[in-house]
Amino acid sequence: MVTRGGRAWRRWVTVLCVAALTVLPAGPTAQANGTSGAARQPADPPKPRTIEPVAGGPEAGYSGDGHPAADARIGTTGDVAVGKGGTVYLTDREAGRVRAVGGDGRIDTVPGTRTDESRAGAPRAVAAAGGALFVAGDEAVIRRAAGGAVSVLADVTGQGHENPGEDPAGDSADSADSAEDAAADADERAANAEDEAGRTASDLRPGDALPVVPRADDIAVDGAGAVYVSGSGTVVRIPKGNAGESTVVAGGGTVAAQEADGRPATDARLAGELRIAAGDDGALYLRAGADGDELYRVDPDGTMRTLVTPRDEPGFAGDGGPVGRATFGGELGGPAVGPRGEVVVFDVGNRVVRVIDRDGVVTSLTPPLAESEDGDAPVALAVGDDGAVYVRQGHRIHRLASQNPADPSHAVGAVRDRPYYPSDYSADEPGTVYPVAGADPSAAATASGADEPVPVAAPTPSVPDERRLRLATGSGGVLYYADTDGHRVLKVGRDGGVTVAAGTGEAGFAGDGGRAAAARLDAPQGIDVGPDGSLYIADTGNDRVRKVDARGVITTAAGDGTRVGTEDRDRLLAADGEPATDTPVSPTDVAVGDDGVLYVAEGAHRRLSRVDQDGTISTWAGLGSRRGSDGDGYVATAAALGRPHAITVSPEGRVFFLDRRGDVARPVVRMVDPAGVLFTIAGDADAARSGSGFSGDGGRAVEAELNNPHDLAVRGDGTLYLADSHNARVRAVDPAGRIRTVAGTGERVDGDDGQRARTAPLDEPRTLDVASDGSLRLITASGAAVRSVADGVLGTVASLEEAEPRRPAGPTAVQRPATQVTFGEQGIDALAVDHDGALLLADGTNPLLAVDRHGMLDTASAVDSAVGSPAVDSPAASRVSAVTVAPDGTRYVAAGDVVYRMDRGSDGTGADGADGADAAGGADAGDGAVAVPVAGGGPRPDGPSGDHLDPAGRATLSSFGRVVDLAAAENAVYVATEENVYRVDADGTVRRWLRDAGASGPAVGGIALGEAGEVFAAIPDGGQVWRIDPEGRSDEFAGVGSDGDSYWEGVDGLNASEVALDRPRDVAVDGDIVYIGTGRGVVRVDAGGTVLTVAGPEHTGAVGALALDRHGDLYFADLDAAQVSVVVQPALIEDPFHWEHIGGIVAVGVIVLFGVVRFGPQLWRRVTGRQDASARHEAELSVAGTATLGSDVDSGDEAARGWFDGPARPDQPGEH
Repeated sequence: MVTRGGRAWRRWVTVLCVAALTVLPAGPTAQANGTSGAARQPADPPKPRTIEPVAGGPEAGYSGDGHPAADARIGTTGDVAVGKGGTVYLTDREAGRVRAVGGDGRIDTVPGTRTDESRAGAPRAVAAAGGALFVAGDEAVIRRAAGGAVSVLADVTGQGHENPGEDPAGDSADSADSAEDAAADADERAANAEDEAGRTASDLRPGDALPVVPRADDIAVDGAGAVYVSGSGTVVRIPKGNAGESTVVAGGGTVAAQEADGRPATDARLAGELRIAAGDDGALYLRAGADGDELYRVDPDGTMRTLVTPRDEPGFAGDGGPVGRATFGGELGGPAVGPRGEVVVFDVGNRVVRVIDRDGVVTSLTPPLAESEDGDAPVALAVGDDGAVYVRQGHRIHRLASQNPADPSHAVGAVRDRPYYPSDYSADEPGTVYPVAGADPSAAATASGADEPVPVAAPTPSVPDERRLRLATGSGGVLYYADTDGHRVLKVGRDGGVTVAAGTGEAGFAGDGGRAAAARLDAPQGIDVGPDGSLYIADTGNDRVRKVDARGVITTAAGDGTRVGTEDRDRLLAADGEPATDTPVSPTDVAVGDDGVLYVAEGAHRRLSRVDQDGTISTWAGLGSRRGSDGDGYVATAAALGRPHAITVSPEGRVFFLDRRGDVARPVVRMVDPAGVLFTIAGDADAARSGSGFSGDGGRAVEAELNNPHDLAVRGDGTLYLADSHNARVRAVDPAGRIRTVAGTGERVDGDDGQRARTAPLDEPRTLDVASDGSLRLITASGAAVRSVADGVLGTVASLEEAEPRRPAGPTAVQRPATQVTFGEQGIDALAVDHDGALLLADGTNPLLAVDRHGMLDTASAVDSAVGSPAVDSPAASRVSAVTVAPDGTRYVAAGDVVYRMDRGSDGTGADGADGADAAGGADAGDGAVAVPVAGGGPRPDGPSGDHLDPAGRATLSSFGRVVDLAAAENAVYVATEENVYRVDADGTVRRWLRDAGASGPAVGGIALGEAGEVFAAIPDGGQVWRIDPEGRSDEFAGVGSDGDSYWEGVDGLNASEVALDRPRDVAVDGDIVYIGTGRGVVRVDAGGTVLTVAGPEHTGAVGALALDRHGDLYFADLDAAQVSVVVQPALIEDPFHWEHIGGIVAVGVIVLFGVVRFGPQLWRRVTGRQDASARHEAELSVAGTATLGSDVDSGDEAARGWFDGPARPDQPGEH
C-alpha cells in the first residue's frame, strides 16, 4: 500500500526529473544556435522555389560582356556575392577578373579588377557590403567603392607593402563604370552615412605598413564592416577602415577542429579550404575539413561551436530537427548568411540547399539542383536581401527564388488555355489507320538518295572548338564545308544543291586512287581549294592531308598516317626535305597559295609545315624556343607555338595563323612573311586568358583585344578577316594594321537577312572565307546556314539544314517529314497530343520530339542543354522518357529521374508544339517556356537505384528509378515508375498511389486517368490492366492474369475480365471507353466491359504507347516497325456480327419453334381451362396405364400430356 507521503515523494521526484531534463543543454549544436533541449514542433517545410539561371551558358570560358549573363561564358572556379542592390558579383579566375550581373541581367567586367591592372592581382574571392565591393586577390585585399575609388586594405604577399592611399579614379582608365555601378550608388551613399565621424575607407595613412593576411580562400564582411580573410588554416579579421590591429580569430592552433567545441577558435587546427560567412551579429561561420564536410560557428566572444561534423555514412535525413542530428551527404558548399541570420549551405552529395535557422533547426530548399557537369568544381553560395539563394556550381550560377504565392501559374494543374484544334481526319471512316511517324521498314530497305529515311540519333556530343565546321570557296560560287562529325566534305552548288565531295560518312581510311565520294575520312577539319580547283582536306583523324582533284579522284598529299610527340621535334626537323607522304603530319587546317604551295597547321606537332610543288615537306614555323612576342622579328622556326588550328595565305605568300593553349585560342593573330619571319598582326602574343576581351576597334590591331578567335581569311587586297568567335563578331585588319568590326554586335543570336552586318547579331562565327567577288562567306555556331556579308549587308547563301538530310538530330536540326524518319530499335516510349494538336514523342534516348499538324518532325523542340539550366547539366536531362499534356494544355516531361512542368512564359508560347523545353527548374526553355521540377531528383539515401520518398512527402526531395509514364489531372500529376504509381499534388507533396501493392508494386507499363478520378495501369508482366480508385485501392479491370496464344481467338465480344492480354504496355481513356495497347494490337473495352479489336495484327505489331486527341483519334506506337500510327475514331467502330456464334443461335431458334408448334395449343387450352371431355378421358387412361404398365408406357402417350400437365397424382380427385 502506498502512503500519502510516498505519493508526495514520487510527485517531487517526477517534477525534479522533468526540470532537470528541461534545463540540460541539448549539446553544442543547440547552445550555438540558442536552442534548448525542450521538444519543439518541426517547422513546416519551406515552399518550393523556382530555379532561375543567373549567369553561365552551356560552355565554360569567357565571353558575353555587355550581353545577357545567362548566355555568357564564365569560368569553372570562383566565388559569388550579392550586393544590396541585387547586383551579383563573381570572380572569374580563369579569365582573371571580377564580373558583375546588373539588374537588367547583363554581365560586364568590373573596371579595374583584371589581373593585369588590379592592385589585388588575380582575384580569388569577393564580398559585397554597404554598397562596396571587396576583392581578395593573390597580392592584396582591396575595397572598391561604387563610384570606382579603390583602397588597399591588406597585403597578401607579406612583403611589407606600404599603403598607397586611395585612388579616387580607380584602377582602370575605362571611362564607363561597370553594369552594377548605377544600382549601387545609393547603397554607397547609405554606407557613407554610417561614417559620420569622418572615417575614410581606410584609416591608414599613406606610407603606413599594410596588415598581412593569408592567400585567400574566401572573404567576408560582418554587420560592423569588419573584413575577414581565410586561408592557410587561419581566419584574419581586419577592423573596419583598418581602425586597429588585424587579428587571427580562428585557426592556427593545435587542437583538432572536431575536438575544439566550446574552446577558443584560435585553439583549433583547421584543415582544408576555409570558406567563411559573417553574420550581422558578429558571428563567423566556417566550412572546413579535408573533404569540406565540417561546419563551425565562432561566437562574437571567440568561442568555437560545432554545427556539422562528418558521419561514418553520408546520407540525407533530419529536416525539421536540430542540425546536430541531421545527416548530410558529405561535402558542403558555402556557407552564407541570410537576412534573418539563418546559415545556408549546399549539401553537395544530395544537391540540396539546406538552411539552419537561428534555433538550430535544419530544413531543405526544393527543388534540388542537378549534378554539375564541371565535376568536382567547388560550390560557392550567396544570399540576397530578399532571401534568394545564389548557387555557383562550376560555370553556372542559379538563383533559388521564392515563388509568388499569388501567381496561380506555379500550381500543379493551374488552369491556363484549354486546347483547341480542328480534326485532321473528320472525313475518314472510323477505324481507318494511317502512319504518322517513322519510315515504312519495307520502304526503308529500298529507299535511296533524297528519299532515304533519316535516322534520329542522340544529339552529337559537344566537340572541341577546333573541330567545328570548316568552310572554303571554290570557283564559280561553289562552296565546300567539312562536317567533322559526319566524316565527310560536302559541296554546295550555286543553286544551293548539295552533293558529297568526299567521304562515305563512315570513319576510317580508305579509297586513295578512287572516287572521293566512296573514300573514307576520319574527322576532317580544315579544307581549302587550290588554284587548279583541287580540294585539300585536313583528314585529322587519319593524320593525313587528302587531295581531291578536278576529276573527283582522291589521293594523299601529305602524312604517313602517324603523329609524334612534342618531345620528338628532332624527328620532325630531320624529315625536312623528305617526301611529304613519308612524314608524320597532324593536320588541323590547310591553306594553298596561288603558287600551289600547301601550308598545313599541325596542332599536335605545334608547327606550321610547308609542302612544295615537288611534294617535299619542311617546317615553316614553330619547334623553336622563343615564346610569345620574343619570337617576333625572328625566323618563324625559332618560335615556340601553341597548337595551330587555323591558317590562311595571301596572294603574296603571307601565311596568317591562329594557335591555342589548351581548349582556348590565344587572343593573337600571327603572320609569317614570304621570307619566313614571324610577326604579330592583331592582339597580344603575351596575353594569358585574362587578356581576352573586346576592345580596339578603330585603332591599331596589335593593341586590340580578341576573344577565342576561330578562323581566318584574307582578301585579294590584303585585308585580313578573323572570326572573333567569343566576341560574336567578324573583324577585319586592313593593310595599314587597323582593326574594325564588319559584322556582329556581340549578341549570341543570328541576325536576319537584309540587316546591316555591323548592327546585326551573329551567333559566334566559327569559320569564314572570301568568295571570288570579295564578299564574305561564314558559318556561325548554330551551323544552320552559310551566311554572306556583301556590300555591308547580311544574307544567306545556302541553308545547311535543308541541304543536309543526314545530319544527326540535335540543337541544329530542323523539321522533316515525320514518315521519312527512322527511329531506333527501341522505338517510341511515350506519346502525347499537345494543346495545338501536335504529337509529342519520347524515345528515352533523344530530346522531346514533335510532329506538327502538317506531318513535320521537329527535332528542335526538345528538352536540351542550350539554355543553361541546372538539370540539363546532366546528360540524362536530354533523354526524355515520358510526356503528358494536362487538360489545360500544360506539358509535363520526365527526363532522367525528374518530372518537369513546362510553364509558358510571359508571351504564352511555352507549351507550343515547336517550342523548346529546357529541363530545369525555372529555366527559360526557349520561346518563353519555363521548366519547373515538380517531382524526383532528390537525394538517394538508399542507393543509386529504385524509388525513395522523402519522409516529409516533398515531391522534389523524393527520387525515382526509371519513370515510365505520366498522367496529369487538373490538380495533380501521376507518375508511374517501374515500382509503383505516385500522385503529386498541387502543394508539392507526393504519395504512393498504388497503396495496396506494398512498397514495391508490380512493374507498370503505362497509366491513364478516368473521368471519375481513377487511374488505369497496364501491368505487362501480369497480363492485366488494373483500376486504382481515388482512394488508392486497386482491382483488376481487364485480363485474366496471364498471356497466351489464345489471345486473338474469339476475343471480340468477350468480357474484359475473361481475356488473356499479351503484355499490355499502355492504356488510354476516352470517357467510359478504355483502350489497351498489347503485344498483338489495340483493343477497346466499352462501358459494359465488352472487348473489341480496333487495330489488329493486320495494322500493327506489338503496341507500346497510346495517346488520344481531343477528337477521339487514337495514336499508337508500333514497336515492331518503329512507327507511330493513328486509328480514326475508334469509339465509333461498330461491333461486327460474329459468325462463329451462328450455329448456336440457329439451334436455339429451332427448339423454340418446335415447342411452340407442338405444344402451343395444349398450353393455350390449359391456361384457358377449355380442355374437352375427350382430352380429359385420354389423360385419365394415360394415368391408369402409367400405374399399371410402369416402364412399358408408350413414349408417345407421355409426350401427349404436354410439358405442363405433369403426372396425375393418385390421390388427385378426378372424373372417371
